[in-house]
Amino acid sequence: MSLDSDDSQVFGVDYDRAVLSSTDVTAVGMTFSYFFDPGLSINYRIAFGRSSDNVTYVHVPSGIFIAGWLFEQAFKSDADEDEDCDDWGSDCECEDDASDAFLLGVAGLAMALLPEGLALHLYPTKWLRLSPFINPLGVEFITGGEYEETQTSLSSSIGSTVTFLTETGMNLSANFGFRTLHATGDWGLHWGVGLGVSL
Repeated sequence: MSLDSDDSQVFGVDYDRAVLSSTDVTAVGMTFSYFFDPGLSINYRIAFGRSSDNVTYVHVPSGIFIAGWLFEQAFKSDADEDEDCDDWGSDCECEDDASDAFLLGVAGLAMALLPEGLALHLYPTKWLRLSPFINPLGVEFITGGEYEETQTSLSSSIGSTVTFLTETGMNLSANFGFRTLHATGDWGLHWGVGLGVSL
C-alpha cells in the first residue's frame, strides 16, 4: 500500500538468503499480497533458489501445487472419457466422466487461490509498516546435488517484514524470520529485501 491510499494489492520481487542446517540458500522470487483491509493480508510467493551445495529449490504456494495435480487429473479424466466414449462407453458413463473432469477443474481453480499464509500490519508512522507473518503452506521442489530425483517438501516460515511506504506506490521492504522444510527436518534463519508496487 502507498501513503494515503486505498490500494488493496501489492506485487513485488524479492531476494532472500536462508541458512538451513548449515546450507546457505539464495533465492529470487515474485510476491503478491492481497489486503482485505490495512491490517490484514494474504500472501503468495513463487521463487527460484540455489544452495551452496548445488541443490536447486523451486518454491510455490501449496495451493498451486494441489491445483496442478487436480488439473492433471481433470485432463486424464477427459482423455479417458474421449477414449471410452469413442469405443465402448455409454452416454451415461460419458456424462459422468465429463462431470468429473469439470468438477476437478473447478476444484483446481479454487485451490490455486489458496494463499501461502497471512500477515498482520501495524503502522507506527504513515510511511512505515511492520508486518508479522506466518506462511505455513509452502511447497519446495528440490533437485540436484545429492538428490538424484526431484523431491517435494512442504515448507513453512514465520517472521516479520518492515516496509517503507512512498507516495509513488513503490515500496521497499526487509524481512527476517525462520523457515523449515518438513520432509528433511531442516530449519534455520532467513532474511531478505524486496521491492513492491501498490495497485
